[in-house]
Amino acid sequence: MTTLSHELSTDEAFNWFVSKDGLFTAVDRIHADFFPPLYSAVLALWMELVPAGDIALRIPSIVAGLLTILFTYLLLARAAGARAALVGALLVALSPLQATWSQSVRAFAFEGMFITAFLYFAYRVATLEKGTAKGQFSAFVGLFISLLGAAYSSHGALFIIFLSCPCLMLAAWSRGWSLRSPFTLKVLGTYALVFLCWLPELPFILDQIGRSHDLAVTVHRPDAGQMLYEAVTFMGVSLVWTLQPVGVLLVGVPAALGAFWLYRHARAGFYLLVGASFFYLACMLALYFIVDPLFGRVVERGVWMNVLMLMLAAIGYAWATHELPKILPAIISEKLWRFGAYAVLVLVVLLELRGLDNLHRAHTDHWKILPDLIGDRVEPGDYAVTIPWLSHGSLVYYMPEQFPEDHVDVAQRPFQWGQHDMNDVIAEMRERYAGKGTRFWVFVGGNVTDEMIEPFRAEILEHIVPPAGEMAIFRFGLEGGDNN
Repeated sequence: MTTLSHELSTDEAFNWFVSKDGLFTAVDRIHADFFPPLYSAVLALWMELVPAGDIALRIPSIVAGLLTILFTYLLLARAAGARAALVGALLVALSPLQATWSQSVRAFAFEGMFITAFLYFAYRVATLEKGTAKGQFSAFVGLFISLLGAAYSSHGALFIIFLSCPCLMLAAWSRGWSLRSPFTLKVLGTYALVFLCWLPELPFILDQIGRSHDLAVTVHRPDAGQMLYEAVTFMGVSLVWTLQPVGVLLVGVPAALGAFWLYRHARAGFYLLVGASFFYLACMLALYFIVDPLFGRVVERGVWMNVLMLMLAAIGYAWATHELPKILPAIISEKLWRFGAYAVLVLVVLLELRGLDNLHRAHTDHWKILPDLIGDRVEPGDYAVTIPWLSHGSLVYYMPEQFPEDHVDVAQRPFQWGQHDMNDVIAEMRERYAGKGTRFWVFVGGNVTDEMIEPFRAEILEHIVPPAGEMAIFRFGLEGGDNN
């Protein structure tokens, strides 16, 4: 918590805006942005209990991140023993990638928590003993809740949910369960119930999918190289933010050892962990290359894959420091091998700690300093609009004294508004607020270039570029040419 800037990013401030007016308003607003409502609903309920603030808003994600560590430990303890569980919990707890998303005011920590919980309960289900009801009810209830929670946390989780069904069946069959057994019917029934409970989301998805597709493909423009890079990064071979060969060696190789150990000693765990991660990744990349670039956006959001890779690496390290030296040829002494394995594990932990110390936000921090830069230039009758549209949450959050909320416009065509159509935005604002006030302000965030600013030189009254980031601020008169 002490290493990251606590200022809300644009997306985080938008999530605050979505949830600040209560549960039902939050559900309506988030559906307009093509996201499931669970995180926004939890955040709305949380803000009913605790006043909103840069730290308080992060608490739900922090709790989800801590629970991810807990489910990592519980799963590995069952599948590979206490040594692997402790190593896995440590690696996930110190992962810079997980540390960042686990204190972000966004839904990704919830998705990771529910998918990790699903893997734990799925392993419990797959390893149930025949002829006994002990633990069945809690395992299946946990499986249902974790699957449904993942589905309502991220639409991208739907793919891992339905691709995990055959992985779970393979895991169960490896334990001797037959296709026609009551157990199989219970598993299929659980997935069917999850699907039925998720169906209320389907109309919102169909309503928004066209606009979201345009945004994902035309604005974010995921390309083949980026998709492979994101996939490899999230799978754990990047210990911080950039792809490094050392990550391939220190995480990828132990993960391969861990997968081999699972295949030999805990086949159910192999089908779940390896199947759920690599089968999912292969399917998503195939859909991206063959069907539609929109699936690339799903891969970009798959932060939870990093947890699975670190789990496999933990099993590999536990094996390398305990059992593997006993079965290796006598080329190197057992003590020297153990010392080397522990030294590499310590190096991984040190690299994670270094990554935590060097954490930085991908966004530029500028909203918090804007009130001082603008000073007393804002008059009571002024209105404001932001480009891109998500920034209106930041404007309402950081500038309540400058602009009352009813003077901050929320885009009616959010996925059509961007820096490329400022002329249309300005014309629409003048028409909308004609006769209501004297001026309106346009805040243009993102990568502001001279080419964007140049067409408006004749009309600009204020143009401020804060030192901490790129932000152009325009002030226009509502009466037309004289700019008031």
